[in-house]
Amino acid sequence: MVGIVPLKSAGMARYMNENIAGIHVPQAMIDRLADTKREDRKKVSIEIAVELIRAMKEICQGVHLMPLGWDDVVAPIVESAELRP
Repeated sequence: MVGIVPLKSAGMARYMNENIAGIHVPQAMIDRLADTKREDRKKVSIEIAVELIRAMKEICQGVHLMPLGWDDVVAPIVESAELRP
């Protein structure tokens, strides 16, 4: 099972890299978030989560979404990643 935390900002991604064991957010994702306007971050975070889920589908039996207060992103992620509930 893969665990996905929708990233709220580049700062959050850097914090996770520095403080949470086993987490590695690639610099390209951090840069992508850093280059995103504040009002577009949620949309980009959903896109990144969907990209990760699609890449992991063949090797994982499930997805654990951890929205950390962004509960409204769960449905768009599930729908866009074509996950079965």
